[in-house]
Amino acid sequence: MTQEPAKSFLERLQKDMYAAAGKPPRKVDDILTSDLKERVFRPLLRGAGITDDRRVDEIFLQHKEELSGALLTSHEDPLGHAIIQGLEQRIQNAASGLLSPLPEFPIVGTVPTGDVNAITVAVPGSRQCVILIQDQLFNYALLFSKIMAMSFPHINDPGKNGFLSFSADPSEVIANIENSPYISQRFRQLILAYLTEGSPGRAPAYILEQPHMSMAQILYNSMELFVMGHEYGHIIAGHLDGIDRSAAALGSKEVQIVARNWKQEHEADALGMRLAITAKQEEGFDIPMSFWGADFFFTCAEVVEKGLSVIETGQEGNVQMGSHPPPNRRRKVIRAILRQESDSAAAAIQLADILDSITKYLWESTKPLLMKLHERHISVSQNWLGAPSHRKP
Repeated sequence: MTQEPAKSFLERLQKDMYAAAGKPPRKVDDILTSDLKERVFRPLLRGAGITDDRRVDEIFLQHKEELSGALLTSHEDPLGHAIIQGLEQRIQNAASGLLSPLPEFPIVGTVPTGDVNAITVAVPGSRQCVILIQDQLFNYALLFSKIMAMSFPHINDPGKNGFLSFSADPSEVIANIENSPYISQRFRQLILAYLTEGSPGRAPAYILEQPHMSMAQILYNSMELFVMGHEYGHIIAGHLDGIDRSAAALGSKEVQIVARNWKQEHEADALGMRLAITAKQEEGFDIPMSFWGADFFFTCAEVVEKGLSVIETGQEGNVQMGSHPPPNRRRKVIRAILRQESDSAAAAIQLADILDSITKYLWESTKPLLMKLHERHISVSQNWLGAPSHRKP
């Protein structure tokens, strides 16, 4: 079946939703600029030991040509689309042992949804659907992962050549944050940029040195695999068959969103967790460093919900985005499932708990700033306000 109806629908939706969010729709020519080279390629290549300017230019131009030739829509970030395609392939590979033949992924696009969870929308006049991911979600998660990684104190271990040798003692991690005030500063900058400007990239840029950058990339990759695994979990579980739909406003348009209950969301979480763990294990990672990204996703969502709630209402707990179960409930469910299925669950949950402790510590230094924004009647970004209602009834 051709996916052209879904692609055309996505392109129209992107144009409308960017306009509703007060931003011009992104154009591919505007994305594939030297800013992309400096913001994305140079830091990644530097982490790989490539610093020569001419070599960086060569690699960027090569990838720019490849990305330009594989466009989804004229408004889709080609680099983000390439990342999503890679995640889809890895998740399908991980699922190959579960069922055959493998179901096809619907079109996955990025738009300013105002929700850290993905939304599945029915294509008008068609049985197809498109999966919409918040256009800044992966960038937010990457920058958040960098903050998590730099919070772990590095240990000089000659046996490991300095690679991924960190203290996981909670007291030492918190002491490292207390002795490194720039960690809390980076967190505040990230949260303020994402909530008030709608773009985590508005936070000051910085390069995270090795070995912390490798740790951040492992965490981030584990998280993004879970996000894609969750969406594929809905497909595997048949949640798109005989779909129930509910009307909702996205941008200035009314669309039909695929409605799912909490039981289905927990089923997709369980499948997504298993697929993400399998994908990371195939790359040689153990259960703790394969699972922690799934748990971390709920931390990322929880911080956004709490931040929006404080700015808008002056209190935590008054905002819940979308129709998904609360992040903490989803976290408890996948942890319980992991305990049933893996002998390494205790170590995995212990590592995830450290990330949670880091976030809670950093949140306490950030909340007063958000309270001041509430007192001054500073609004959150239009990106969040243009989404389907996210306030609790």
